[in-house]
Amino acid sequence: MRKINLVEITFTKLQNIKNTGQYFDTFAASNGYLNYLSKSNNVTSIKFVGFREIKQLENLQFIFSNRSNYLSKLALVYKFSINQKDPLVFLIHGFRFPHCVLIMKVLFPRSKFILWNHAEQPSKYKLINFAFYIQNKFVDAYLFNGVGNANGWVDKNILSDQKVFEIPEASTSFKYTKNKFSDIPIIIWIGRLIQGKNPIYFLKSILQIHLLQIEFKVEFIYQSGPLEQLVTNFIKDNHLDKIITLHKNIEHTKVEEVLNQSHFYVSCSAYEGSSYSLIESLACGCMPMVSNIAPHQYLLNDFFKKYLFDLDDEDGLLTLLKNNIGAFQNRLQYDETRNNFDKYLSYNTIAKKIELHIQTILQ
Repeated sequence: MRKINLVEITFTKLQNIKNTGQYFDTFAASNGYLNYLSKSNNVTSIKFVGFREIKQLENLQFIFSNRSNYLSKLALVYKFSINQKDPLVFLIHGFRFPHCVLIMKVLFPRSKFILWNHAEQPSKYKLINFAFYIQNKFVDAYLFNGVGNANGWVDKNILSDQKVFEIPEASTSFKYTKNKFSDIPIIIWIGRLIQGKNPIYFLKSILQIHLLQIEFKVEFIYQSGPLEQLVTNFIKDNHLDKIITLHKNIEHTKVEEVLNQSHFYVSCSAYEGSSYSLIESLACGCMPMVSNIAPHQYLLNDFFKKYLFDLDDEDGLLTLLKNNIGAFQNRLQYDETRNNFDKYLSYNTIAKKIELHIQTILQ
């Protein structure tokens, strides 16, 4: 493969990030691929944050700037990109910067431009969508967490489907400790208590399994949301507090520990962008039982497709639980889950996919 000079840019300003340690801790899941990508390419990562610093890591250079004005940001990009040799590729996070893309295309007419979607959807305003449509003429590729997430853009003729590539939006450094030694199955749910995560749908399924006198436990990891009172009342009113352990706003390292003890990961999300929790659960060997939405379809290869359920079916999750919860002592399935994570969702895999997509647009 040809060696690439890649400039990765996040134009959104992360004002609350005050130092490099805080940045790397906060965005580890979405930055790990850069270390692998820089092993065979020159990579410059430009971030707009609340401080200024340049950090060099072999072939990977981080430029941290506190600039706010977009023209000032573009001037910084120009400064650190103008002396880069061809092939020069710009990887821009987010779809909300058509003005920046158009100016950069004038400044770097021979370069290639890739935009990485992070759950953005087309605007309700025609004029803004028209700007995205014009931008499409100068963009060489789009990265989506599953082609299904691109349908809204393609169906409105805002972008070209032949420019769409699939890639996991993030990965994780979570380890698989093979620590699933409980004598009863453990089910884990992770998410904010909002309607889109459907926690009540999950709890209703758990109640039905409980009424069948099947023995199990639930680890319920959550962040506050408008449904918190409804959720806690449902658990109390149905006497589920004996089998459900609530974890509110726990440390990330604790999440890894609980995932490694759990057998089954459940997500009832109606919509997801990156599906971080699913990715982390697969890294820890959990068997997935997740809603049948585009990001989940993409992240689960053919081996796991039978563990998808439709939210329109009120018994969808219940049926999966009844059919699979009894096999929790089959430890080979957890090893297979981790093996699939390493093969399809690791940082190294993401880096290889980006390289492959870049080589495709350079041809």
